[in-house]
Amino acid sequence: MLSYKTTDSSNPFGSFATSISNIVTNRENAINAITIPECKAQANFLWILMEKGEVADKPNMIRAFAVHDLLISHKSFVTEFFSQYGHLAPIDVSYNDTLHMTLFNKNRMTRIVAQLDLETLAGLFGY
Repeated sequence: MLSYKTTDSSNPFGSFATSISNIVTNRENAINAITIPECKAQANFLWILMEKGEVADKPNMIRAFAVHDLLISHKSFVTEFFSQYGHLAPIDVSYNDTLHMTLFNKNRMTRIVAQLDLETLAGLFGY
């Protein structure tokens, strides 16, 4: 007789949620490992290499460009971005750290971008 063992009987989606969390964490790590040059010419060259298939991890390279573009975007665009997607990485107000709660928080931006699909990013940034 076969028996199935679950890790958490109260939450049938527990292992699925853990898998999603692991995917997001892996994407965050991959995004953070990529450095987009500040020089626009170098950044454009990197984009061209990516488009030609010279970059192994194109989806996360696109996400790294999205985070980079957010960091250099106008405050109104970033405000709109957070109003639409901020719920994906809520600010923990009990943390009470002004750096953590700033609008241009790279870690929070990265967390949100890691959860968005490439089609959504393309719609936001025109990629």
